[in-house]
Amino acid sequence: MKKILLIALSVGLIACGGGESTQAEKQKETTITKTHSGCKIEEKKAICDSDVKSFDWLSSNRDINYLKLSNVTLTTELINSIPDSNDNILGLELLDNSLSRDSNIISKFIKLEYILIYKNRDALQSNNGVLPKPLQDINSLNNLKDIEFSRNNITNLEISTEIVKNLDGIYIFDNDLIFIEDYKLLDKLESSTNLKRVALNNSGLSRFNPSYLINLEVLSLDRNNKLFSDESRKLELLQKIYSMDNLKDLYLDSNNLNDNDLNGIDKLSLETLSLSYNPLSSNTIQDKILSLSSLKHLYLNRTGYPDNTNFSLVPHLQTLHWNESNIRTIDLSSLKDLSYLSLSDNYLTKLDLKNDAPIKYISITNNQIDELNISNKSLLESAYLSKNKLTQLDLSNTPNLRYLRANENKIQTIGFSKSSKLKVVYLSNNNIEKIKLPNSKTFERLFINNNKLTELDTSRTTSLITINANNNRISNFSSSNSQNLEYLQLKNNNLLDIELSNSINLKSAWIDNNSLTTFDGRDLSNLHTLRISFNKLTYFNTSGMESLMRVYLRDNKIKSFEGITLPYLGYLDLTENELQSFDSKDLPSLTRLTLDNNKNLTPNNTSIKPENHTSLTGYNIELFNTGFTEQEIKDLKSKFPE
Repeated sequence: MKKILLIALSVGLIACGGGESTQAEKQKETTITKTHSGCKIEEKKAICDSDVKSFDWLSSNRDINYLKLSNVTLTTELINSIPDSNDNILGLELLDNSLSRDSNIISKFIKLEYILIYKNRDALQSNNGVLPKPLQDINSLNNLKDIEFSRNNITNLEISTEIVKNLDGIYIFDNDLIFIEDYKLLDKLESSTNLKRVALNNSGLSRFNPSYLINLEVLSLDRNNKLFSDESRKLELLQKIYSMDNLKDLYLDSNNLNDNDLNGIDKLSLETLSLSYNPLSSNTIQDKILSLSSLKHLYLNRTGYPDNTNFSLVPHLQTLHWNESNIRTIDLSSLKDLSYLSLSDNYLTKLDLKNDAPIKYISITNNQIDELNISNKSLLESAYLSKNKLTQLDLSNTPNLRYLRANENKIQTIGFSKSSKLKVVYLSNNNIEKIKLPNSKTFERLFINNNKLTELDTSRTTSLITINANNNRISNFSSSNSQNLEYLQLKNNNLLDIELSNSINLKSAWIDNNSLTTFDGRDLSNLHTLRISFNKLTYFNTSGMESLMRVYLRDNKIKSFEGITLPYLGYLDLTENELQSFDSKDLPSLTRLTLDNNKNLTPNNTSIKPENHTSLTGYNIELFNTGFTEQEIKDLKSKFPE
């Protein structure tokens, strides 16, 4: 888990409306209700994606105070559907949208307190120094408290002095702000005594003076090498930072800071410190960082690591991220409050978590750990354990576990039958022969490829959406209780029988390279992709599968494809079968047809006519090694457009 975005505090206050909720209110707030095409209500947020067609419904949903738009093409027509009066909307997120330079969307929400604009590149790039309208309109938002611009092509940002003075937080990440100094924004920020949170990550700064930011609580200057390149200016800046009485959270990743640069940091009462990707020695970390007694959150990825690390002076540490640092042993016994632990990409062989620390998140990917006891971690929600040497995993007392990644171990036995909140599990590339899935209404995705399973019982997990169990030894499979199943992969097993009658929402099934002689898809009305190559089918019945768009039937024993009507089928592969005839007249949407190695097909028993197809080209018809001569194949293809 990477460090939490700085604006999370603001988002939380806006989305939840502040104050405490009763249990009943909390349950009501967490209910997701789909209200309109492309939009859903989650708590007091309206979250919309590319399917949104109109915003006129906002006028009748006045309890919504937060609007998030992701991957939306914001046409003039769509923006005009937004009601003119939206005083209730306090927060607006624009994430990766197609946004016109002349868009007036921001002016539709005059009471905004928080705005995030992320990855809207073309619309926000200045043209000959002229700001696009979305950025100009920000200066009319008199209630604005927090703004974030991340990964845009913003080259200048003229925010009025009045707006800046009212801000609590400003976050500018990964932009092209080459004019941040020329356009006085930096001067305005430096003199804004009300600011509490500032992030100017990767912003090309050559100067920054925080002396007047007397109320600043959070400062992030990650990846500003230019700012820290001059030794004397760097030391002057750091000493000013270390003299900020109210500073609680400091982020200085990837600035080439050395041991001497931390002299004076002990003057701060920091709760969060991030110094990842700086060349700091192990002694400095022990003496100057692990002595900051107020620390709660510490990020030291790819730095030095003391051989005898002592955490006794930071007993309140809740978060520790120390990845990629050649750690071989670590003693966490003194960290009684530890909740979030990340030690990935090290050389650990053991990890003792037997203390009572309330761990919710653990990431130890890519180590050499062969034994891990987390059976007592009842608060654990996420575990990332891949690429170790674990042979067993006991999750019997992890009722809150939601996410598990334990790929590429040597696990033979695993128990999580009581993990009733599980949502996603990755267990591929292990030695698992048998698994008992949890009795869970939230379990959605299982990835257990490349194991030794002979059976997979999904009857207890009615909520599964995705199953990937390729390269096992499964001989029979039934999804009788899996009405929510949408994606199924069972390639390279020993399947003799498969029962999918209740999987009415199945969209994609990959069951290549098994021993199936029949396939019943009569209830699979939503199936659009079927891969069932390298089996032993002699007949293919498409009754009930009229939505099929892609079918792979390579290397079976099918003799006939007559009388099959599939109006949406675009891709059909019947290579290496025993077809005696073929007629494509009831496959009008074909764009690619492969009939190679059906030696009994000839021009006399094969009908593929251009008048039956609007999108099929000669180039996408394959008849290699059939009863057609080379000239007959050319003649057939010549009837179709190239």
